[in-house]
Amino acid sequence: IESSKEEDSAFDTAATFHKARDSDGSSVPEGKRLANQKLTSGPFCKTSASNKEEDGLDKSFYTNYQKNVLSTRRPFALDKGFFNPAVELHKDKKLWLDAGAGTCGTMRAMMEKGIDVKGVELSDVCKTACSDLAHKGLVFSTGLNNIPFPSRHFDLIWSSEVFEHVPTNLINQSVAEVVRVAKKDLFMTIAMKRSGFDPDPPAKPKIHLSVMPRTWWDAIFAVYGCRVNLAVRSSFVAQKYSKSTFFPYICHEGAEVVSPECDPLVAAYAVCYARHFGDAS
Repeated sequence: IESSKEEDSAFDTAATFHKARDSDGSSVPEGKRLANQKLTSGPFCKTSASNKEEDGLDKSFYTNYQKNVLSTRRPFALDKGFFNPAVELHKDKKLWLDAGAGTCGTMRAMMEKGIDVKGVELSDVCKTACSDLAHKGLVFSTGLNNIPFPSRHFDLIWSSEVFEHVPTNLINQSVAEVVRVAKKDLFMTIAMKRSGFDPDPPAKPKIHLSVMPRTWWDAIFAVYGCRVNLAVRSSFVAQKYSKSTFFPYICHEGAEVVSPECDPLVAAYAVCYARHFGDAS
């Protein structure tokens, strides 16, 4: 697949998936990382140095989306019924990260169960239902491509209906970051179709910016050293939770999960998708 120089740069195409990684497994430039900041007191409403012009992330759009749309809905995991089984499955995990905390309803449900959880959320968490947790220093306003925590910090990364919102040109960095801060386990759901608020193709989406097939998500997480937790996926798929597609991964096992020869193909798919359907920003 041919691509422009701008697309090549945006998606870290060809062999640069592996070359972009530092010793922590992240592709985020050292100058942007916030992991060394002190996270002992709040508020952290504007922790990230990222902005729309720099990253293609529209914080104000998602702040309004959280306040005007999602604030009227139950959190996805609670609404679809898989929250309690997922919590029970991971009850041995002490410290959790809610990667894409939304209105913080899921974080509150976790806290009610005694889970020690932090959150990151693109919207301005001091202007949404997350405000009280933000002022306590429990949830931070930043994109998944720039997570302000040290490497191998969390026992479980939880992310529900988030990655489909990530601009396609930031998926590489965002996957790298959630893997970087995980000790081992990730439990995610990712939407597999456009939002009801999105226009029909061929118009580009506004809400679900990156609607990829399951095999592509599995491939890009494999690029960063994660394998599918088949036992967990099979268990949750068998329950037939409505509109829920599960992506549980085990990372940092030390063995290469996918050959570097696959990197150009994984990257090329993202370039092609963004050119025709997604958001190349």
